[in-house]
Formats: sequence, structure tokens, C-alpha cells
Amino acid sequence: MSQIIQKLPRLYIDQDLAQGSSLEASHDVAHYLGHVLRFKSNDQVRIFNGRDGDWLCSIGKISKKSVTLEALEQIDIQHFPPRDIHLIFAPIKKTRQDFLIEKAVELGVTHLYPVLTEYSHVRKINQERVERQIIEAAEQCERQDIPHLYKLQSLDELLEKWPVSIPLMYCVERADVPMMSTCDLSCNIGVFIGPEGGLSDTEKGYAERFTAVSLGPSVLRSETAVVSALAYIMMQ
Repeated sequence: MSQIIQKLPRLYIDQDLAQGSSLEASHDVAHYLGHVLRFKSNDQVRIFNGRDGDWLCSIGKISKKSVTLEALEQIDIQHFPPRDIHLIFAPIKKTRQDFLIEKAVELGVTHLYPVLTEYSHVRKINQERVERQIIEAAEQCERQDIPHLYKLQSLDELLEKWPVSIPLMYCVERADVPMMSTCDLSCNIGVFIGPEGGLSDTEKGYAERFTAVSLGPSVLRSETAVVSALAYIMMQ
């Protein structure tokens, strides 16, 4: 891929991509291309859909509410992560959660599970907003797949149906447990970052369902713990 093409805006569109296919982009994409970037007909962009790789597309008709795109050529084949990384996290305040979602996508998470625990301070999540953040992060970091966001559920509901084939690690503080960096992190894996208040006695009774690991001696904020844990996994 040439440097000129690499500098073109890269956008996600959930439509099939093939040589010569015509795409009708959403209102949001039309607004971004026409009003934010000031693009016009015949300008070019990069498009991906999470399945067919990256494509060079030319803008056809563009208006305030719609834009048509023509797929010119595939500029990169589809790549998928080498393994699944499942992140379980308790919702936190807006700005910090924005950071958590962005970095989780950049660091290779494939599945995100917001969960409620007894000590969760934030007890709701804007599903549509987080899904948009996931897409925007994938666009920016050149990632070709889109991580899946599950609906908010309780921790016990999630653990009841957690597949035994996926090891689940719980990152704990102030505990005499193995460092996460010493564990085998090379396969499909789940990581649970608990709420700021920790787990209740009842929730601690779920301990047989996961492996407790440490991220080091410091007490980390939730979003920092996510980055630290995923950095260990990425090095495997």
C-alpha cells in the first residue's frame, strides 16, 4: 500500500465489499466526509467491513444526508486476531470508560462484557455509544475486525454460562497470587477487571471459576489495569 493511500481516511461500513460494488453509506459517514473532511465526488477513502479486508473506494454522489461509494480495489486482505481475548469489566465513569474502550480495542480485545457487581458504582452503560467508540477505535488503529460488545449483565449471570474451554483470569490487588506475566497467555483467554470497590463475599465465592493473578504491587484504576493486563497478553 502506498503512503498516499495510507494517509486516506479509513471508515467502517457494514456492507459487503467486492470489486466494483456500490455502497450507500450512512448519514453519519456522509456528514463526516462532506462536512468534516469537505470531501467531494471522485475523492478517495479507505473502507473496511470486518470481513473483506481494506478497500480503496471512490466517492460518487454526496449530499448532506447520503453518499455513494464505489469499491475500486482491495488494498489489504482480511486479517483476524491470532486468538480471542475476552475482557470482562465493570462500568466506570464516562471519561475513564472512554479510555478503557479505546485502549482495549487497540490492544486486541475481541469480546467485551460489561458486568454489574454488588459494589459497582456505575450501573448502566450506553450500548450504542460504546459500539460507536469501538468502531472509531478500530478505524484509527488500522484494525480490520470489530470487537463484539455484549449487553450489560450481572457477574453471576456471565459466570454461569462461561465456557470452561476459555481460562478466565481475575486481576486482584494486595494478594499473594502469581504475577499475570508468569502465566500462559498464548491461547484464547478471558480477563476480568473488577469494580473499584472490589468483590463482595458472595462474589468471592465464585473463585473456583477463575484464576487470581496480580498486575504488580500498585493499586491501579480500572482503566489502567485493563491496559496493564492486555499489555502482558500482547507480549505472549
